[in-house]
Amino acid sequence: MLYVSGVYALNLPCKLDLQGDWHMSALDWKKITFLNSADSIYKDYGIEQSYSNSLVNLYNVNKANYIRACLDLLEQGKFSLLKTFMHKWLDTDDKKLLSEIFSQVSKLSTSDKWSEIDDFMCHEYMMKWVRFKDEKGIPNIIKISDSRSSVKEQINQINVNNIAEHVIDDYLRRTELNDLYLLMYICRKYWKNLEQSVKKRIKRAMTIKDLEYVEFVVNTQASFIDNQALANDYFKFFNELGLLSDYSKSSIEVTKESK
Repeated sequence: MLYVSGVYALNLPCKLDLQGDWHMSALDWKKITFLNSADSIYKDYGIEQSYSNSLVNLYNVNKANYIRACLDLLEQGKFSLLKTFMHKWLDTDDKKLLSEIFSQVSKLSTSDKWSEIDDFMCHEYMMKWVRFKDEKGIPNIIKISDSRSSVKEQINQINVNNIAEHVIDDYLRRTELNDLYLLMYICRKYWKNLEQSVKKRIKRAMTIKDLEYVEFVVNTQASFIDNQALANDYFKFFNELGLLSDYSKSSIEVTKESK
């Protein structure tokens, strides 16, 4: 069965109660992506038939719903088109629907792209994806992070504010336990020496990558330090900055495997 998929399908209404993309005018509708369901492990799953839309000159075609469109992009390894958007397009508080999404993604575990798919899902859904894999017996890959960084030795030789700026940048753009460790090291040791503008950046960074992010990274990456102690440091400092009021958590728990 030929059907519309990818970003084109994500910009067309579908029967699911999900957000989708909605940048229809930015796409070239003369170059619509058509796929053959026979070429995918998902076959006809999530394909809506006999769809028409006069705005883009589509009449009586088959199209992927939003879940299937994202699954196709994952299966093709087109992560750049999904990065930071998949969890927004498929944002749902419906646990049954979220479980359905995760279950369909897990069918790609035999793909040669599985490592990249798993890494992508971890970044998008963090502990929700990790917990799903735990429940289904799908192995969680624990990354090894060497937190014995030379940055600590450099701090005494270079302006601590300059070092802090670089650490904040790394913390925001990467998903590495080492960046969390260095950020907390600077906060513990040099908070009084930091300029107000740097302190504001740290506070902002900790609202962007908050308790949910830290819970994810300390539970999925192993290191040469005590992950639970690092999580406790972050939680304590998060509270001291007055950021805890919007959260119901009383602590961050670290599993035995990642300590």
